[in-house]
Amino acid sequence: MNNLEKMKEELVKRIQDMDCNEFEGLKDELLESEVIIDSERFLFTCDKCREKYGECKSEYKDNISAEDCLERFERYCMEEVDD
Repeated sequence: MNNLEKMKEELVKRIQDMDCNEFEGLKDELLESEVIIDSERFLFTCDKCREKYGECKSEYKDNISAEDCLERFERYCMEEVDD
């Protein structure tokens, strides 16, 4: 095993140990980073949230409530996956 493989292995272990709140933070960081990933394929993005749960509850279009986001993300995390 080389160092890259070891780092990847450790990262996977850390991700597997995350709770929903910690994973949401990682998801947000990934979406804002310059890392090229197909986020629409496997991450719960704002667009997917709006599609699934409707528009945000916030009174102001550009002022999204962090509590609403976390509540929706936690609900999404607990849903069963259809293969």
